[in-house]
Amino acid sequence: MPASEAPAAPFAAPTAKPPPPPAGVALLDPPLYVQRCDAAAPCPALLQPAGESHCRGLKLGGLTGWRLPDRAEVARFARATDPLEGLEGFHWTRTAYTEDSKQAWIVDPKTGQETTIPRDRKPFTIRCVIEP
Repeated sequence: MPASEAPAAPFAAPTAKPPPPPAGVALLDPPLYVQRCDAAAPCPALLQPAGESHCRGLKLGGLTGWRLPDRAEVARFARATDPLEGLEGFHWTRTAYTEDSKQAWIVDPKTGQETTIPRDRKPFTIRCVIEP
């Protein structure tokens, strides 16, 4: 086989690691920065639309661009290598209920319990996330 037709060498697996999380932020694996919910950056209990606005406006650790987590991301909170405080109770997600877009999923990261509820019915914990 001519050299020009030789199979290409496989690409190396990425090895870059995200920078260490700033103060008030925890790092999950796969990489996701999560708000710690401490005295410096408390996690409010809000209705889901207000929570989405809260996350968009959050400036934490010098980072902007925060958002509400999706359903699967909230489920990962309890598996953080650096344990998070305040995991008890339901947390809002950005994941819409497919059968009724006026509802979103809420997840209790401590127990794994999850259900849907109208976005404007009851306040739950807002814990914001951002990709490193």
